[in-house]
Amino acid sequence: MTVTLLLIPVGCGGSSNPGSGSNCTPSTSSSVQGHTHSICVPIADLMNPPAGGNTYRTSTDAGHAHDVALTADELSAIHSGMIVMVETSNVGNHTHTFTISMNPST
Repeated sequence: MTVTLLLIPVGCGGSSNPGSGSNCTPSTSSSVQGHTHSICVPIADLMNPPAGGNTYRTSTDAGHAHDVALTADELSAIHSGMIVMVETSNVGNHTHTFTISMNPST
């Protein structure tokens, strides 16, 4: 018997808008090819970064989404008040840049 497990990433603001929510720090990407994306990095990941870091899925815009990989050190840096710039995965022959910092209201 073979079992297939399907894992679907869900942003902290919900799968329809991963760029919002009170339990995360949201960020919007640079504009490329006339569109932007957003991500929502969970506060729990900032407070206690996974040893291997984590990859987050952006919002869908212009018919696609990107992945954003953050290392444990980058997550810790964001939590300590630093600003981290990271490039997304390449989708549709382009990438976006995110400038991520801790949400001041958290």
